[in-house]
Amino acid sequence: MLDQTMKVFRHRARVVAYAIPALRRLVENSKKQLNPEENFTFWNDELSSGGFSSYIEDTMTVGGAYSATALLIKHHAVACPTILDVACGSGHLVGKLTAFKHYTGTDVSSVAIERARRVVMDAFPDRHIDLSFEAADLRSFQPASALDVLIFNEVLYFLNVDQAGSEVIRYAESLTKSGIIIISMKDDGKSRAIFRSLQDSFKWIDGVLWQQKPKNFDFSVRVNRESPGFLVGALRKRK
Repeated sequence: MLDQTMKVFRHRARVVAYAIPALRRLVENSKKQLNPEENFTFWNDELSSGGFSSYIEDTMTVGGAYSATALLIKHHAVACPTILDVACGSGHLVGKLTAFKHYTGTDVSSVAIERARRVVMDAFPDRHIDLSFEAADLRSFQPASALDVLIFNEVLYFLNVDQAGSEVIRYAESLTKSGIIIISMKDDGKSRAIFRSLQDSFKWIDGVLWQQKPKNFDFSVRVNRESPGFLVGALRKRK
């Protein structure tokens, strides 16, 4: 009980800290941000050694976000869209999409990209689908033009809040007029701050709020570090 109380306290403290710009920047400046080369090395080492295994496995957490993403694309994107999936992990989203014209998946880790290629080959052994995967840091990747769907699942909170907002705006320049952005983030003060930072440039279309419930009947989204709540939202550029 005491442990859960401390988790709730820390969660609320982060929500407050990230809601106040001066405090938020103080917190962010105290943490070193890896440059693209360091980021590449870190994630390859972690994934090669078994760390962050949930990042490339089709777990309930990952699968839930992917299912919600596919649902939002189905209902709010054009038919057979051109998709860019930033931080695609092991590519399991591809198997949940109903249709697409072209899919590009990028990830900072070449380990994840190789896994994604194998996952897609296993999922579609007898079917030709138009897709590509590329190892690239999201801060240096240059998206192609005329994208119908842009996806950021569980990646933006690895950047500072201001940088996350700037990168979404930069990528959104490649969207078509009817294009949408799908963003998924866990319940955290930093995630909330990033969503707030996007409100002036993007309008909310629709979303899914969900949380894995392995133990009991519960209609509340509760603070849970092991099984956090997730908000998966569809946004569109403001005119």
